[in-house]
Amino acid sequence: MLTLRENLLESLKKDGRPEYLNNSFTMCRGIPGDPCFKLIRGNRIRGTNSYDQWGTYIMFPEDEPAAIPFVTPENQVIQDLENWKDYVKVPDLIGRCSDGWEEAIAARDAIDTDKYLTMTVMGTGIFEQIHMLMTFEDAQRAVNYGVVHGALAMTTPGDTSMASLKEVEAKVNGAGARVQR
Repeated sequence: MLTLRENLLESLKKDGRPEYLNNSFTMCRGIPGDPCFKLIRGNRIRGTNSYDQWGTYIMFPEDEPAAIPFVTPENQVIQDLENWKDYVKVPDLIGRCSDGWEEAIAARDAIDTDKYLTMTVMGTGIFEQIHMLMTFEDAQRAVNYGVVHGALAMTTPGDTSMASLKEVEAKVNGAGARVQR
């Protein structure tokens, strides 16, 4: 019988022969304690409110299962989408996370890697990070602008970034798909 690890790897092969369907992350063992995760998300303490390393206001009520970002137009990190670089300050992971890996390394070494895959967890993906930096409405606007810009760029052969903000806004607001030159 295949181990959980072997079965997952078998299921990823083109002509693999897994013995059963994989069940979520059962084939993985997490590695807790990495300094990057602690820095980015480590200030979440039940019963407190705080700001994370990106400047997002985080609420962790005593009676809730997890911390949540509380983003309003007044406290959102990105106040002006066009000038997002003026607002977003990326945490210095190299300067602040180069040391302190002993706990994570010890946890990794304790995992039977013949049976399991190892993983670290970063709970925020790109969408989650975007909506932690701005309201859902502004995050949706940012996604819409990106999609429309890509579509407009594809309407002109060789044109990869010549669509103007005016053209993108017109399409976001329902105008035709052609680039107006």
